[in-house]
Amino acid sequence: MFKRLKKAGKHSKVVEQSGSSDVKERLTSTLPKSYSQLRNDGFHKVLWIIKELDKMWLLLQKHKSVHQMHQRKIYDEEYLKIDNSEKYTLNKQLFESISKPLNEAET
Repeated sequence: MFKRLKKAGKHSKVVEQSGSSDVKERLTSTLPKSYSQLRNDGFHKVLWIIKELDKMWLLLQKHKSVHQMHQRKIYDEEYLKIDNSEKYTLNKQLFESISKPLNEAET
């Protein structure tokens, strides 16, 4: 989560807290609304926005893969500690309930 501070004299206050959806909204709101606005502002603005979105996309991919590896590591460690089949079944269901949405997530 990102925070932007607004300085007012000696005091600073948080004016915006944004997650990934807020960043997306902020970037897409800066896109030109019409062709004439695009022609006036120049194509470079759109290219910079695309570049920023691409960076965020790659970062999201990286976070997803790290999270998947971490979940797999936890599952493997727990598997070695389990001494009965009931615990194993529960642990497997938990792992699958976390892994399935991660694998299906479109990133």
